[in-house]
Amino acid sequence: MDRYTGIWIDKREAIIFDSLDDFAQARRVYSDIKIGNAKGGARSSTPYGPQDTVSESKVLEKKKSALHHFYLEVMESIENPKMVLLLGPGITKNELGTEIEESHSFKDVPVYIQTLDSITENQIRAEIKKFYISRLS
Repeated sequence: MDRYTGIWIDKREAIIFDSLDDFAQARRVYSDIKIGNAKGGARSSTPYGPQDTVSESKVLEKKKSALHHFYLEVMESIENPKMVLLLGPGITKNELGTEIEESHSFKDVPVYIQTLDSITENQIRAEIKKFYISRLS
């Protein structure tokens, strides 16, 4: 039986549905990304001395690395799909789509991307079912 997968994703979590159980059960993968501004830096003990600052490029690099690991974790949790539908509110779904297309283990898997706001799990399931019914009919 062919396996079709639907994933709703943002920077905090991914909700994964699979056609093998008729999209009934949702699996969740959570990210370790800390969303917020860089904090830190210190004053020198001498008056008018130099300040230690937090390098913004290092913070961005850590976020980029954490996102990459999150995408790999999501990709490991889906097994041999024939087709993947990515849903979500931001650009995270596009970045995951790029990771899937560049992956050797998902070489011939078509990836479809749709923008979808933050909605309930049942609404996500309904959107995924609607997509595959229209696509496979």
